[in-house]
Amino acid sequence: MNRRFFGARKSKRAKRQGYVLVLFVMMFLGLMGLAALVIDMGFARLAQRQMQSAADSAALEGLRWQSVSSTDPLVPRQQASQMVARLFTDYLDSSGGTVQYGAGPVVNFSGGVGPAELAAAQNMSPGSPAVYQPTTSGGTAGLELNPSNATEGDLVAGTYNPGQPSAEADNYTRADFTPAPSGSSASSAFLVRMRRTNNINGLDQEPGISSSGPTLPILFGRGSLMARSAGLSGGTGGLSVASGITVRAAAIAGPQPAKTVGPLYSNSGGTLTAIAQLAPFAITDALWTQVSGGTGTTVNPLVAGSGAMVLDSQFQNKLTAIGQSLVASTVDSTLLLGPQTAVYVPIYANYPSQAGTIIGFVYYNNWTYTSGSLTLGPATVAVQIGGQNVSPTMALPLPATLAPADVSTMFQDHANLFSQNPLFAPALVNHYIGPNQSGP
Repeated sequence: MNRRFFGARKSKRAKRQGYVLVLFVMMFLGLMGLAALVIDMGFARLAQRQMQSAADSAALEGLRWQSVSSTDPLVPRQQASQMVARLFTDYLDSSGGTVQYGAGPVVNFSGGVGPAELAAAQNMSPGSPAVYQPTTSGGTAGLELNPSNATEGDLVAGTYNPGQPSAEADNYTRADFTPAPSGSSASSAFLVRMRRTNNINGLDQEPGISSSGPTLPILFGRGSLMARSAGLSGGTGGLSVASGITVRAAAIAGPQPAKTVGPLYSNSGGTLTAIAQLAPFAITDALWTQVSGGTGTTVNPLVAGSGAMVLDSQFQNKLTAIGQSLVASTVDSTLLLGPQTAVYVPIYANYPSQAGTIIGFVYYNNWTYTSGSLTLGPATVAVQIGGQNVSPTMALPLPATLAPADVSTMFQDHANLFSQNPLFAPALVNHYIGPNQSGP
């Protein structure tokens, strides 16, 4: 009786053997999937960031050159493309080895066991180069220039539409950006794209218009239960091991009122020389309203209260920002007699806590000075985007003498200049990291 009882208990224990192995296999498959998500999506996210940084820099460069090279529409595109090329150029490290910088890895797969849908045990080898570096159809490093200004191009000039959704459709149309008509120079924004896709819509590898690298390879996910090919993912062209991960990045640079202006710098024999961009005088906001409204006037900047002020030479070769005081210890009228090369004029207002406070800058070149008389003709340029060393951000701290109430008034006055044709600076007004497309 006792033997039969203990024998039955032993038999039940024997039937439970192997449960842990089954649970381990199930957990291992789940962990494989989680690892695939972390590693492969991490590679994709890193590539997105690298592409986005390049697109941001190129968009700013394109808009900056667009403002100073209006006679040659290809110059801004060339400068933006070269910016991307420089960011992804190989270089030598301190040990003499070559460092390849690119937007994510490029991996080739070959061979394999079984049908193409499964292709198990494939060989993996790095591409040449091993990372994605944008190249045009002609073999030049950088992005396609897109001179026809096609909507899907790498480089597109147009107009930014604030407040609209920033997502890109599969045909690259977007609500927040309107491309300018081909051949038109009427554009105030610049868009730059980078992408790694399978070109399923035929818009990503058009010679002269658009460029694309291969999709991000799925590495760790090859050992998971992810579909091996589009045919095994329901036939919908969804994400699969064969399709890889599509990554897109775009940035739009648009004009924002300039808050800081500095000198240009020329390099002669390794010596940097500052070249003033500010005019040698400043005028009040009230006087600028009159000038920008088409009415010329004549004032004496050497007389206090005339609405104009001669700048001290310190402002010619240093950064100058809104909030700074124009009150100078000496007035050098000889600055007004020099060649009329500087065209950025500071606009100032007088506040209780600080007289001569800069509230913004304007592009203006219709002035002459003779014998104490500064003749200001009507403004001839409606909108101007500054080039080198013109920034939409504050590069200098506000003076301690400027009271908080006057600081608030200053920023309001700065905003009011927006309707009076201020000097603009290139700024990132929107950038967007795109999701996977709906196909391989």
